[in-house]
Amino acid sequence: LVNFGDMSAIQVQRSLEARKILVRHLGGTPETQNSLRITIGTKEEMKRLVRAIAECL
Repeated sequence: LVNFGDMSAIQVQRSLEARKILVRHLGGTPETQNSLRITIGTKEEMKRLVRAIAECL
């Protein structure tokens, strides 16, 4: 679970989806409103995810 603080989790989700990285937005409660659930697979997938998130920020 990653909370993006002041940044919009939905914007990050859309940016990741454009890169064919699927994550789940958890906007159901105030505590998770700006959070994404991310399940990481292989080491290469993790590296790709980190690069993509860095580009979003």
